[in-house]
Amino acid sequence: EPFLFDEQKQVDWKAQKVNAYKEIRVRYEESKNVAIAEHSEWYRDYLKSPEWKLKRKKVLKRANNICEGCLEQPAIEVHHVSYANIGDELLYQLAALCEDCHRKAHINDIQDDIDSSSVQ
Repeated sequence: EPFLFDEQKQVDWKAQKVNAYKEIRVRYEESKNVAIAEHSEWYRDYLKSPEWKLKRKKVLKRANNICEGCLEQPAIEVHHVSYANIGDELLYQLAALCEDCHRKAHINDIQDDIDSSSVQ
C-alpha cells in the first residue's frame, strides 16, 4: 500500500513548533526583565554604598575635580569606563566627568553596543 503524505499533520506540526518557540521567547523575555530589574536595584543600592562613595571620592581627587573628558569643566560625576568588575572596580575603570561628557560617554556606549551586535 502506498504511503500517503498527510499535509495537515505537517501544517499542525509547524504551528505547534511556532507556538512552542513563542512561549519559550515569552518566558525568556520575562526572566530577562526580572534579571534587569534585580540588577538595576542592586546597582542603585551600590551607588549609595560607602564603598562606592569612597571610590568616587578617589576618582574625583585623582582628576583634581576636573573633567577627564574635556579638561575644562568641573568633574561632578564618575563614569564606569568598563563594567567588567562592577562592584569591585579598579580605579582606572572609572572616569571623572562633567555632566555633558558623561552624557556623551553613554551615547558612545550605546553606539558601541549597536556596532558590536551588528558584527555578530
